[in-house]
Amino acid sequence: MRSYGSARLFPLFLLLLALAGCAVTPGSLPTAKTVSGEGVDVNVGARTDQSENCPVSAPTIATPPDSQYRDALPHGEYFVSADKKLWVDATEWRQGRTKYPWVKPYGSELVVQGRRLDADAPRLWVEIAPNYSRDFQPSFITIPTAGCWEIEARAGTSALRFVLYIASQPELVQDVDCRRLGDVVKPDRVIFVGHIENRSVGPNGRWAWLSLQVMDNLYPYSLYGSAVSVGRGLAVLQDAQREPLLAPGKDYLLVLHGVPWQIVCPLQTVAGVDFSQEPALVVLSTAQPLWLGTTVTEIEAEIRKAQQ
Repeated sequence: MRSYGSARLFPLFLLLLALAGCAVTPGSLPTAKTVSGEGVDVNVGARTDQSENCPVSAPTIATPPDSQYRDALPHGEYFVSADKKLWVDATEWRQGRTKYPWVKPYGSELVVQGRRLDADAPRLWVEIAPNYSRDFQPSFITIPTAGCWEIEARAGTSALRFVLYIASQPELVQDVDCRRLGDVVKPDRVIFVGHIENRSVGPNGRWAWLSLQVMDNLYPYSLYGSAVSVGRGLAVLQDAQREPLLAPGKDYLLVLHGVPWQIVCPLQTVAGVDFSQEPALVVLSTAQPLWLGTTVTEIEAEIRKAQQ
């Protein structure tokens, strides 16, 4: 049996050390007079993995400048600002959540945003670690859908814009059966208690991003168990028109899958968690809940039984 009183403090400490927990929602970037750098002007036909109408940017093949504050970066393909002070690797962009290191002007703050050009879609989700005042900046960026994406970044007076075609990545789950718990508990899912830190709804009201912290992993045997270890931060996409939006500052029992993370059977699986009780109580607020238990301990037992 866990002691949830102290368990809530320890993940918060870990969160300060984890990049994934440093989620920020970028503000609007001011309009730049020059946003395409050398070698990154928009060129239709620059790559074979683009759709016919996506003006994919061609990368620069170069070596980033040396620095006494970081290891040397390899010669390769980069997107580079016009003043050659803002760099990012051009080869690893894909659907889902991926780590992207940046080279930026010393002492500057990096801001990144993006939008899909060829269809309505949830906006880009950007996680940037704080306190990187030198010339290197790690980030995690979640591209929620395939398609033609425009990425804009600023750091100090440097500005960079490039366009990518993101190839489709198969969803982990195509048709989800929500009638039985055994249909929901699968190896390609994660089940945990998460604390909602903030919520951001898109301008058309269709999509919402949740930034949350993992409080307790109830399904550690998942293929993605390490992704939901206690103290980690996650970005979760919700359909704001079809799902009940989760409230910031609250704790919830969640079942997730997909790229990016989305809630499995939200009308049957989402439940509030009250850590002020011992053991922690589960508040079944859904109309047709799959859970029978009323505590986190009882639901853990249900999950184990469902695996059999």
